[in-house]
Amino acid sequence: MSLRLELGEALKPLGDIAAPKQMGSFLHAPQALASRSELQQWRSARPHQVPQVLAAKSIAAVEVQEISSTMCSEHDLAYMGKFFSDMGAHIVELRARDDATPAPAGQRIGVVFAGRQAPGCHDLL
Repeated sequence: MSLRLELGEALKPLGDIAAPKQMGSFLHAPQALASRSELQQWRSARPHQVPQVLAAKSIAAVEVQEISSTMCSEHDLAYMGKFFSDMGAHIVELRARDDATPAPAGQRIGVVFAGRQAPGCHDLL
């Protein structure tokens, strides 16, 4: 879409945007699908792709297995430590759990995004 704008194509008119509603100390202004750009409409129509192990959307159905420690060169360790507190944390693999035991309490799952920004790719791991 941005390339088409750079090449001189005009923007299509957007639909009406609803007036914001007061919700506590925030204004909530939902956007109707028709008021969004062509690219946003295309993105919202795409089905979410979830790894099979997370398809149940239940932490009780997932087993977390430690694979190895994270790696960072000594040169970068001090600098990276300013931004990330768990520099020695383990890389984990999520696997489907065979039994139906209750979810362990106090689990945290961190997600690391690597690479550069790319439109529409922020949801890829």
